[in-house]
Amino acid sequence: MPEELMAAGEGRLLPESAERLNKKLLIVDDDAAVVEALSRTLKKAGYTRIDAAGGGAEALTRIRSDKPDLILLDVRLPDMSGYEVIDLL
Repeated sequence: MPEELMAAGEGRLLPESAERLNKKLLIVDDDAAVVEALSRTLKKAGYTRIDAAGGGAEALTRIRSDKPDLILLDVRLPDMSGYEVIDLL
C-alpha cells in the first residue's frame, strides 16, 4: 500500500484506508492525456475503481447509473460546461 496511507511512524494502514480506496471515482475530461495522468496518479495511490467520461452528457449517464463517490469534473467540456453538469444533477 502507498506510504502516505501509513499511520505516521507506526507502519500500519489507517483503519479507513481500505474503505477509502474502494470508492468509485469518475474523471470527466475531454483531454485523453489529462484522463490518463489522473488515472495513473490515482492508481499509484491505490484506487482501483476509476472510470472516465469525455463529455457532459456521458458524465451524466455514468453518474446516474454508477453513482460515483468522487467526480473530478473539467469545467470546459465539448458539449456543455462542468457547471451545467452540476446544475443537472
